[in-house]
Amino acid sequence: MDRRAKFDQDTKARELKGQEYAKEFKSYCGRERVLLRRRRTKLKVDQFHIIAQVGQGGYGEVFLARKQESGEVCALKKMRKRTLFKMDEIRHVLVERDILTATKTPWLVRLLYAFQDPEHVYLAMEYVPGGDFRTLLNNSGVLKEEHARFYISEMFAAVNELHKLGYIHRDLKPENFLVDGTGHVKLTDFGLATGRSTLSE
Repeated sequence: MDRRAKFDQDTKARELKGQEYAKEFKSYCGRERVLLRRRRTKLKVDQFHIIAQVGQGGYGEVFLARKQESGEVCALKKMRKRTLFKMDEIRHVLVERDILTATKTPWLVRLLYAFQDPEHVYLAMEYVPGGDFRTLLNNSGVLKEEHARFYISEMFAAVNELHKLGYIHRDLKPENFLVDGTGHVKLTDFGLATGRSTLSE
């Protein structure tokens, strides 16, 4: 539920009218302005406390980090611009950002923040605490049939959500399926993804 709908529901439940409603609405508008001002503020990497490195890719690293102002925990992907340019990966990073921004589904990892400095590009994504499916397989060994059916059906659902956005992943493997705190699957790492129109050209 968005903030305006929540505000309307709350004021309706409290039966606020006239001056009381006007006062509440003025307060709501003030809070919205503060929030929008914060969102427009340019982020810097030193606003995040790095907790630990959790991944290493061909052109970037992933860290578990905490945003100092809010205490929000995220997975912070750090990519060197020079390497991206040299490996002709800039388009892939933009596609990944577009997917992370477009998604509003629980099946795909969400983007929280995107920013850059002179040397690096950063994508701060939601942190998924259950780890990746490769680790789950390594720890569990052979899955029971009902567990395998559950995870496979959730993987299909996650991939289908990506297809609905008009993208194909092109790097499906156990490491790119994460398990959240409630045991459900989320698809991640869209660095090699492409739009269907691009693939058919």
